[in-house]
Amino acid sequence: MQAPYIDDGRLRPQDEVGLAQFVAASDRAKLSSHRGVAFFSGREDELNVFHRVLGQLDLGMLADATYVVEGPPGAGKTALMAQCIGEVAERAPTPGGRQWLPVIIDAGDTNAPMALGRAIDRAIAERLADGAGERQVEQALAHIDRLAREAQGDEEVGAAHEAARLVRGMAEELPSNLRGNRNALFGRLSKNVSKLLASTSGRQAQVRVKEILDRGVSITGFAVGPALDKPNPTIMELSEDRAYDWNRYQIVLFVDEGQNISGEGDRPYTLASIHQGNAGAPLSICVFGLPGTFAALSAVGISRTVAERRIRLGPLTQGDCRKAVTRCFAQFQVTSADEWQEAIVARSHNWPQHLAGYLVSALSELARYPTGEGGYAAAQASLATAVTAGDQSRMQYYDQRAESLARRGQLELAKALVPELRTNGGLGKKQINQVLVATEPGIARDEMQGFIQAAIHCGFLEHNVRQGTYSLPIPSFGAYLLNEPLERNETKSW
Repeated sequence: MQAPYIDDGRLRPQDEVGLAQFVAASDRAKLSSHRGVAFFSGREDELNVFHRVLGQLDLGMLADATYVVEGPPGAGKTALMAQCIGEVAERAPTPGGRQWLPVIIDAGDTNAPMALGRAIDRAIAERLADGAGERQVEQALAHIDRLAREAQGDEEVGAAHEAARLVRGMAEELPSNLRGNRNALFGRLSKNVSKLLASTSGRQAQVRVKEILDRGVSITGFAVGPALDKPNPTIMELSEDRAYDWNRYQIVLFVDEGQNISGEGDRPYTLASIHQGNAGAPLSICVFGLPGTFAALSAVGISRTVAERRIRLGPLTQGDCRKAVTRCFAQFQVTSADEWQEAIVARSHNWPQHLAGYLVSALSELARYPTGEGGYAAAQASLATAVTAGDQSRMQYYDQRAESLARRGQLELAKALVPELRTNGGLGKKQINQVLVATEPGIARDEMQGFIQAAIHCGFLEHNVRQGTYSLPIPSFGAYLLNEPLERNETKSW
């Protein structure tokens, strides 16, 4: 059994990032690698739940191995997802010898098995093209060559050798091409494969060609083969077609923007089949999204999940914020940084989006004062300049959140709620409705419910399901809406 995940605050290999790269990144999660996210801190409970899911998969238990994270904008969902992806990529093979394979899926493709299949195939191709599994490539090519040699009849022999040539050529080109060029290679292969299939008339020849191309899926990432006979296959049928390639991997599908999952698509209950362990391949799903993600999953058949695996992501703890700042300053060897760290932790209000903004602002200022020993001198830089830039970043975040309420005509309702939320800490739905009616007499019941949903969605309200109350997760958002100084209780000026 894996030991519990504990964040000890020390630097890790995933924190090895250059200062220029860190400052230029608009999203800290984009600095992720196969090792994880730079300066990722905390989230111990969430990651321990995720590790328990992986442990279940190690034992071959596919049913109910679904992990769902829901949270408002800026809560750090993307960073947590990137960290989870890194941990899957770095995990040791399962006891059965399967390699772990994380695959990122668009929410709009979750009900289209063929789209899922293409994403999995390409992830396998990327893994092999990046140097991992070279032995698997050679084994697949040897198998393809054997199938070509076994062809009989002039047409079958010619078509089989052409299919083998296409696959081998693609396998040789992939490693030398940058990721951005690979879609062009896939497109070219698609055209060549279509021509070959169209020109192959004999039934036995077509079967032989499709068998060769199907074996090449794990090398090229281009999905062809038996599934072409069924333009709208189920995930079970597709898994059966791809069994030779997929069953060597423990595949974890990561879905971002999960609130956009809908019942529209070729197979509306594809995710439900995976969730129930009926896909016919070692597939599981992890979904990350805004509030509304749980409801979206319920609409496509995933209404019953293990309770602890339905995560509602909120603020970090102050200790976790401090670990992130300490890691960042240690990586860049910032000297005399105590006051800077105190300021960043205080201004971030434990909100991941704010923390990232203040760190980038601080490092942008510190970059102007290198020490000559590979570090940066905080004593020479202007903390006030860094804090001002961080404040602007935070204001931009609030501007975006307020705009989403303003578009719905709900901004004044949110402003009216702030004093009550401050006074009571948490309000029930009835109390919120009373404030809304007092603010906008004649407001309809469905409009009140719509406001609550929109307020949760944009991060203005947080719903405590157990207590049945709603609270203000980021106090400074309330100050922003009332046009007050964001640091009302600030006693120190930087």
